[in-house]
Amino acid sequence: MSAHKIFYGFVLLSIVAVSAPAASDDKVLSSTDDQADPPVVEKSGYAPQTLDDFFAVLSAAPDEPSAKAAEAQIWRMWNESGSVTVDLLMQRARSAMNKKSYSRALQILDSVIELDPEYAEGWNRRATVHFLMENFGESLGDIQRTIALEPRHFGAISGMAMIFQRIGDDEAALEAYRRVLSIHPFMGDAEKAVEDLADDVEGRGI
Repeated sequence: MSAHKIFYGFVLLSIVAVSAPAASDDKVLSSTDDQADPPVVEKSGYAPQTLDDFFAVLSAAPDEPSAKAAEAQIWRMWNESGSVTVDLLMQRARSAMNKKSYSRALQILDSVIELDPEYAEGWNRRATVHFLMENFGESLGDIQRTIALEPRHFGAISGMAMIFQRIGDDEAALEAYRRVLSIHPFMGDAEKAVEDLADDVEGRGI
């Protein structure tokens, strides 16, 4: 797949999806900003509202459609910076990324991070751009900052796993993918990656 499709209609993940046995470069760290959000309503009739609520729904999801609905709401909330200026800059960065103007996207995202260094998605989006430019060290640095701000960021963790695959550290990649699944149990790319990597990594000692 081409890199311009990066925005996760998931996912990274979200952070993210890299070229490995189970992830594709167009599914890296970001979400689809303009994708309609499916409603999430539990059988009890209670409608989750907070980020913690949606993560609770995600972790307990009985099937993939339920998980995807919760995931979409999580991405929606992650993309809400609370600042009109930051939101506008994020839109401009996305447009630059779609045009493969990665240097321009980096400049814009530098401004986002300068304006709001506590906004996890600014770091995550910049990590995505660095990944697309194959600046893996810079991407990992931004991913680590993303995770420090939002430890449950399955997109960023997935992106980290994909970078580990790119640089040949399959053991670290497997650990990261398993971490993704502990948060998002129906993340298909991570499931497939774990299956493939477990055979290679854990089968070596047999």
